[in-house]
Amino acid sequence: MRVSVKPGRNSEPTSAQSASEGWTVPGELLSEDLVKAISQRPMRRFIPLFAPDPNDTQYLDTSEQSWALRSSGNNFVFDFERYAEKAAKTAGDERFLADRTVAITHLLRWAAGRFLGSYSPAYAFRLLEYCSVMFTGLSVFDSKNCIERLKKLKERDAYFPWKRLMALCCENELPGFSSDDLFDLEALQPLTPRDEWQAYYDLELKLKPAVIRFIEMGVGRDLAILHDRTTSELRGLATLVLCLEGGMRPAQLFKLKEEDFKNLHNRYFSISIPPAKQAKRVDKAPFELDLSPEAGTIIQALIDRCRPDLANGQLLRFPDGSLAMAKSFDKALNSRLRAWAARNFVGPMPETAELKDFLRHLPHLTAYDFRHHVGHSLAMSGASADQIARVLGHSSTVAARHYIAATPELAVIKQKALGENAAYQEMMGMILTGEIGEEWDWRGRKVAGMVDNRLFTGIGGCSSSSCDFEPVRSCYGCSDFNPFLDGDHAGVRDALKAEAASQLAISDAAGQTHRNPAVLQLEGVIAEVQVVINHCKHRKGCQ
Repeated sequence: MRVSVKPGRNSEPTSAQSASEGWTVPGELLSEDLVKAISQRPMRRFIPLFAPDPNDTQYLDTSEQSWALRSSGNNFVFDFERYAEKAAKTAGDERFLADRTVAITHLLRWAAGRFLGSYSPAYAFRLLEYCSVMFTGLSVFDSKNCIERLKKLKERDAYFPWKRLMALCCENELPGFSSDDLFDLEALQPLTPRDEWQAYYDLELKLKPAVIRFIEMGVGRDLAILHDRTTSELRGLATLVLCLEGGMRPAQLFKLKEEDFKNLHNRYFSISIPPAKQAKRVDKAPFELDLSPEAGTIIQALIDRCRPDLANGQLLRFPDGSLAMAKSFDKALNSRLRAWAARNFVGPMPETAELKDFLRHLPHLTAYDFRHHVGHSLAMSGASADQIARVLGHSSTVAARHYIAATPELAVIKQKALGENAAYQEMMGMILTGEIGEEWDWRGRKVAGMVDNRLFTGIGGCSSSSCDFEPVRSCYGCSDFNPFLDGDHAGVRDALKAEAASQLAISDAAGQTHRNPAVLQLEGVIAEVQVVINHCKHRKGCQ
């Protein structure tokens, strides 16, 4: 039996009508039996959501026409009718647009309700976002045609949620779908495959030794003047140190609360890192990470500054109560990096066209760049796959094993990073040290010191009024160090390499090559010296 329905918004049948009257979409996009089966599937009135954060939506009322919920700083509005109408327009004859819209709405509501019971809201929302993409060129919604459509689907973000929906239809033996089709469905691969682990072996690591040294210097300087930093600057600084030491995802940064931070007599600091992914409703216990005294001091200062405004104790919440996700955290990270670079470049002088051009070419870092850095650093220090997975919050050791497998390549990468990419080295040289000049033109205190039993003088001047660090070794990454153009920087580099070779020999004999911090420290200093060498060569070439 079929019920003829004239086109038009006023003629749309209700959910009860479609089930009882045997309503179907003309053109058989969604068959009469399929629509009836979906309409008869029970759906819970309230769906509990996995939301450990009190700011997230805890329960969803499915009786609402559109669903609105909040998860990890993002707002999701499941406006089924709007997305279904958009998809219906791509599926065929405009005369049956209203009828087709109702049918697709039934499908989307049922699928979204099932997905929210096991997956994150973002994953479920992709069903709606890519609904029109999936239905474009689809003649009949059944397993055969859907599998053929998936084979041609280029959008990777749409591929996986819609493939899971197909599997859900097959598992429930809906009309047009069979459990036997799961074998064909499982064998499908995305049309545009990519190496999911390429980032773990990427030769263009953004956090090179010079960048890390620059960040450490910036944090050290800001520590001395925390009371002068604005709340926004303090929040950006706290975000940066948490990413640097914990490798946290934006969702984890959003969930951090004052109670997660522990301060024991201003001597020991730690923070409980909340889980980020839903992982099919598996509730993971937070991981407690020890923090450096520098990071602990910065976070405590932020809490003291913002405690009256902390909504639900949320650590990185903005004063207006809002907090976006990745883009806001990335902006906070890069704002501090740009501020440090500008200060080292021109000091207290106002911005110039030259400075603006320089800042435009600074590398843009994200929270995930720091996350990969933490994973690589743990692997290089000899941490096990279980330890890496625990720190990064992974549910398995798959990613950790890729970090460990990449360590031989990372050794080569670090060697290459010591001398390649002259433009990059030139830029880093401008922000790691002071101005390069001639020895005869310097009127202040000059740097002199021993490296590998060799005395080095005439390599640069120090503009600091007082300094407690060891000369030469600590100078090349300091903005108060002004290298001399004709200084024996190559000799310093070679002496440091000789010391590194001695340290490696001792470590090899003890079987602790990967656990010698002196080698890693020397590697960073050698990289800083090489930056100055390249900077000097570039200056000579321009003269």
